[in-house]
Amino acid sequence: MMLQAEVAWWRITTRRCPVGLFWWIVIIVVVIPLLIVYGLTIWDIFTRPERSILARLAWLVLVLILPFLGTLIYILAFGGHLGPSRDAIGRRPETPGSARPGPV
Repeated sequence: MMLQAEVAWWRITTRRCPVGLFWWIVIIVVVIPLLIVYGLTIWDIFTRPERSILARLAWLVLVLILPFLGTLIYILAFGGHLGPSRDAIGRRPETPGSARPGPV
């Protein structure tokens, strides 16, 4: 004879998932990439050295208040320049003693 607790547990575990397959696909294909772009936009706002503190603050407020519209405007304004600048790619950080002697 099954106890009431066992019956209740069985009903909970066999219930269908409230989120269907279609919505899981929407979450994986649309929502997660949008959140990644949103995070990368905020990262880019902070890592751009050529912008002043007030410009960074203004962009941050816009992106935080209007997440998708602010991100879209930021990408349209600076989309060609997202990521590390070309100068920073070839440059290595200078540390004492890290200079290698050239060929003799």
